[in-house]
Amino acid sequence: YRTAVDRVVRQYRLPGALAAVRYPGDAAWAVALGAADVARGTPMAFADHGSIRSVTKSFTVTVILQLARERALSLSDPIGRWVPGIPNGNAIALADLAGMQSGIAEYTDNTQFRAVFGADPAHAFIEQELVDYALPGSPRFAPGAAYQYSNTNTVLLGMVAAQAGGVPLGEALRARIFAPLGLAQTTYPGEVALPPPHATPYEVDPVTGVVEALPLISPTSLAGAGAMVSVLDDLSAWALALGDGRLV
Repeated sequence: YRTAVDRVVRQYRLPGALAAVRYPGDAAWAVALGAADVARGTPMAFADHGSIRSVTKSFTVTVILQLARERALSLSDPIGRWVPGIPNGNAIALADLAGMQSGIAEYTDNTQFRAVFGADPAHAFIEQELVDYALPGSPRFAPGAAYQYSNTNTVLLGMVAAQAGGVPLGEALRARIFAPLGLAQTTYPGEVALPPPHATPYEVDPVTGVVEALPLISPTSLAGAGAMVSVLDDLSAWALALGDGRLV
């Protein structure tokens, strides 16, 4: 494991990294490498919080699967039943959204979204705003006809989960996943600041190794597609639960 991690760190000149491997029946393995803050020389630590971005999607879709099991919704429901105004909304099933086969465009490709986000990465969005940015470019294809990764899909599923479950997505995640699995350091935040301790986010030039500190962004710009914050131990526990399907 360490050889593989070292190779990636060298290849991309990462200032720091946390990595772990969990496999049923094997001893847990983890390593903390490099600096959490280059200027201060602060080492990476297992307690460091970080934005987990698209790993959030696996949590959001798990809530959707739980609600389907409870018959609060069906994976065959058209998204138009839950969120009006979506092109092809009466033909796109929730399963199409989860499988990235809806044909709904990626909202982050919209030039207006990029202008707002670029001017202020801490700007607070509401979910419907994010979806609205995707509508002018939708549909890209008929539902099920192709695969296209789109954050809009999971933002919509988060909105559906809140309606079908009767509570905001963050509350559903806490009650249905964080608490049952003991993920005490995992959150679905609305605020920009990361809880301490946390590493500084960097952009790295893989050729020169020059690092540039990046601003923190509002998690509302990603919502159910990527807003969550966690730590390595919690993510390791989640990996096991996701793999064995115990929550669904």
